[in-house]
Amino acid sequence: MNSYLPKRRDVTKFKFSESIEHPAKKFRIPINFTKSLQKLDIDIDCFELGVTDKEIMSFCQNLKKCASLQNIKLRFSGNEGITDVGVKHLGRTLQKLKSLEIAHLEFSSADLITTKGLDLFAKSLRKISSLRRLILNLQGCDQIGSKENQKISFHQYFRGMTSLKDLNLSFYACQQINDEKLKNIAEKLELLTFIKHLSLEFTSGRITDSGLSLLNQSLSKLSSLEGITLRFCW
Repeated sequence: MNSYLPKRRDVTKFKFSESIEHPAKKFRIPINFTKSLQKLDIDIDCFELGVTDKEIMSFCQNLKKCASLQNIKLRFSGNEGITDVGVKHLGRTLQKLKSLEIAHLEFSSADLITTKGLDLFAKSLRKISSLRRLILNLQGCDQIGSKENQKISFHQYFRGMTSLKDLNLSFYACQQINDEKLKNIAEKLELLTFIKHLSLEFTSGRITDSGLSLLNQSLSKLSSLEGITLRFCW
């Protein structure tokens, strides 16, 4: 068994869905964490619960105390109240977790998160020198790359994170991504020559063979790459 895996007693997991016990107007993310916590898994998968920036910031006040945290999974799927403000605050909190090795973050259908917010988020994540694996799911975040000349290049800020070996980026159902946006993404991936395992997911009818060819050219320059997963759905 890998030594970095936490002991069972150090794992805290929460899952929330729509129920009368957690009405949206009273919902708060659990905050009673211990400093010895090594793994945290929070799954909020319901439109009705409506997590907003306010809940994110309150949650972060306690999360930053978890100095021993090694593995975190935060799944905020279907919550349309999270904006760039909440994402930026979360990033600044995560950068203080000096033992963090694995981060699995999902902001599915967060329509208020923009390309600018992702840049700010990535600038914070790059300060986590211990991070080995990053999963970032942006499924259905339609504001990403929504402006015509706006580049999707937040991952360029990971170029100094040489401990990062496993990167998973999902742009599933991000309809703004076309060949030009895919080119932006591919060009910045070239900077991550230390990545060993890469996973990319796209769902857009605006990507053609031309875009795929550009992506292939960039991936061929990742000299350390040992495994790759690509998923394209239309």
